[in-house]
Amino acid sequence: MENMPVPELSIILPLFNEAETVHVLIGRVDALVSTLAFSVEVVFVNDGSRDDTEVTLLAAIAGKPGMRLVSLSRNFGHQMAVSCGMAEARGSAVAVLDADLQDPPELISEMHEKWRLGFDVVIARRRSRKGESWFKLFTAKLFYRGLARMTDVPIELDAGDFYLLDRQVVEVLNRCPEHSRFLRGLVAWAGFRRAVVLYDREPRRFGKSNYTLGKMWSLAKDALFGFS
Repeated sequence: MENMPVPELSIILPLFNEAETVHVLIGRVDALVSTLAFSVEVVFVNDGSRDDTEVTLLAAIAGKPGMRLVSLSRNFGHQMAVSCGMAEARGSAVAVLDADLQDPPELISEMHEKWRLGFDVVIARRRSRKGESWFKLFTAKLFYRGLARMTDVPIELDAGDFYLLDRQVVEVLNRCPEHSRFLRGLVAWAGFRRAVVLYDREPRRFGKSNYTLGKMWSLAKDALFGFS
């Protein structure tokens, strides 16, 4: 691994109980990579899934040298799974997105172009969010706008953990000592030159969201205590 050439782009995909999504996900990521004229690695992080995510992934990426799997010993949560992926990624630029395909992998190409123009942080901001309940949309809007009033860290509104970071930004985040992480806040806190791309978020195609009310409250608590 140490003697392998550094890829221009790493794509981090955290998964928790996404066995139904795996084959469609890999098909779309494969299709994206085939259109890119530079080296890409894909790092899947299995966050202690309790279904067949791990075994399905291992079978699906067999014979694909640009794809690898990191499996955590238990479910540590989305933010720690992404952090693990950042520690493993080797690319000059590192993109992060969820595995449920609500965030389109194809947008990474446009984000990468922004990076090549000199932006260190490229954030995908949701123009619309299809298939989500009014309660989730309302509470998210209320929380993040409330947080914006309580912090001087410029956290992007209407954005999730779908972004592309330059290697120097990833190194800063890897050195942060926080165990209870709110990565959107840390990305904003790190600074650097930032750009935004807009997209329409799709409804979830398979299964149901793994972000329960309890997990959302835990993330909100980390955001409030860390950045207010």
